[in-house]
Amino acid sequence: MKTINLTAFLLNFSKLIDQVHSVYHLQHVQVAYICLRLAEAIGLSEDAKMSLLYGALLRDLGVLSLRERHSLHQTDLPSQLQHSRFASVLLSRYAPFQSVAVLIENHHRSFQDTDSYSDEERLLINILFFSDILVRRITKSQTLRSVLPDMKDLIHSSPTFFHPAVTHAFLALSIQDAFWFSLEKIVVEPALLSLIPRLDGVALDEFAKLSETIQYFVDFRSEFTILHSSGVTAVAEKLAVLKGCSAEDCLKVRVAGHLHDLGKFATPAEVLEKPVQLSIDEFALVKAHPFFTHVALKDVKGLEVISEIAGYHHERLSGTGYPYGLSAKDLRIEARIMAVADVFAAITEERPYRDARSGEVAVQILEGKAAEGKLDAEIVGLVARHLKDLCDYKNEQLQPVQDLYHELMTNLIFS
Repeated sequence: MKTINLTAFLLNFSKLIDQVHSVYHLQHVQVAYICLRLAEAIGLSEDAKMSLLYGALLRDLGVLSLRERHSLHQTDLPSQLQHSRFASVLLSRYAPFQSVAVLIENHHRSFQDTDSYSDEERLLINILFFSDILVRRITKSQTLRSVLPDMKDLIHSSPTFFHPAVTHAFLALSIQDAFWFSLEKIVVEPALLSLIPRLDGVALDEFAKLSETIQYFVDFRSEFTILHSSGVTAVAEKLAVLKGCSAEDCLKVRVAGHLHDLGKFATPAEVLEKPVQLSIDEFALVKAHPFFTHVALKDVKGLEVISEIAGYHHERLSGTGYPYGLSAKDLRIEARIMAVADVFAAITEERPYRDARSGEVAVQILEGKAAEGKLDAEIVGLVARHLKDLCDYKNEQLQPVQDLYHELMTNLIFS
């Protein structure tokens, strides 16, 4: 079983999060670059640098809408911190990221407000806090270095905001032209890559635990999709078993189900939840999501096949799908399974513009698409013959997700 390059995946994922609006392009990468430069200057360990890297790349993962992100961008100390807590609670479900979750939960808290944590945790939190403020100010400035006087004023006027080691390291770095030039968006990604101390690899079964967590961030952005990826995954997994796929291929289908809508991070939640007909431009944004899913995954070592299973779920055997217009000869059986599972799940879920429909109605629609040569008739036949088992299994898998969502919304977001 191949090892998956976790570091490369998270880097690509961070860029996808920033795709939602041009003003935020590569902002997570810029924050990560500053974090690692500060960590290097302070002399932190390799493990500390990797925690900072992942915290920086995922810091705004819990922001649910473009409106919320715009709001957070306006101040150094946002008063609404639900997004940080939301991300922390979900990320901590993946055990190796518990330290990363602590950084993300507190990345809007000043040094004086983190005294309940250990000395090392406070330092790492403050590096991320400082880097986040610096990048938000850079984003609003005309030139990179024009923020330096303001940052110096903030350091002197609010000394309890920052750890002394952080301000000392920054002031030393700030006199280097290369520090500022490396933050230019045309070079910041290779600059960051040169600083990453190692590339973490994980086995597919371990990665599946993380991908399951990530699907919640994708789906919980809209109340109409909270169960979608979970439903697609359940149906696709069951169909893969019925089709006789190997255990490894079934696991790839599972991961692809988790991540098939990853590209929706490039679509504002305001568009996903719009209750009326979308404009041409809005529809284009939604239609781009499988493309961005494929792009985010295809160059990550170990995810090459999964990128096709996940990214081709809107392709059709007839060549009439999108985004690539692929035809039957280009679509492996797992991708065909994912396409059927996605349509089945979408039909049986509520949407802003219609009510959920029954499994029987879904089968009729699937059979119509199979007759038109769009979906694999053999896979559709499996759905028809095993409809009750599929629906029962899907519902069984969805109940814990429903419970998790309501717990988050009730106890965390609105408490």
